[in-house]
Amino acid sequence: DKALKVFAKVYKDFIRNSDVLGRIGGEEFAVLFYGQEKNKAVEIIERFRRKLEQQEVFTNDAAQK
Repeated sequence: DKALKVFAKVYKDFIRNSDVLGRIGGEEFAVLFYGQEKNKAVEIIERFRRKLEQQEVFTNDAAQK
């Protein structure tokens, strides 16, 4: 649950209100970018991935990255 909260917080900073996020299984997600050019969408999601990768999630007093 904590990891999903961190994911959602970072997601809000990168994705527009018109875009749709869906969980497609386990740790897999998909984003629909309405009206966005493919190159721009790839750029946005890559920045999002790098930012998410830097986040730490604290569970049971232990940091996990």
